[in-house]
Amino acid sequence: MRASEVQAVVSASTSMQNPENWKPYGGIEGNSGPFEIQQNEPIPALIEKITNAIDAALIKACLLNDVDPESEDAPRTMAEAVERFYGIKNGEIGELRADPNRSA
Repeated sequence: MRASEVQAVVSASTSMQNPENWKPYGGIEGNSGPFEIQQNEPIPALIEKITNAIDAALIKACLLNDVDPESEDAPRTMAEAVERFYGIKNGEIGELRADPNRSA
């Protein structure tokens, strides 16, 4: 669900508009830490950072190609985006080949 969709649901609900109905999770003020932690182990945290970087690069590729990343024209998968914007067949690293015209 997109943030705009969540906002539409909240805006349409009178009970959600009432500040009295909003309470901190667990009744604890300032408890955002548990929700902001992405990973508590180093390897998954590193993988998540790399995945986030790839996501950002693919979003940038969309924007550089005048494609709204949230539009119907946007690629539906990472593999589709890699093939479309970087010319890598099936978006697979195994499809990369050395350029015979490039010197080492």
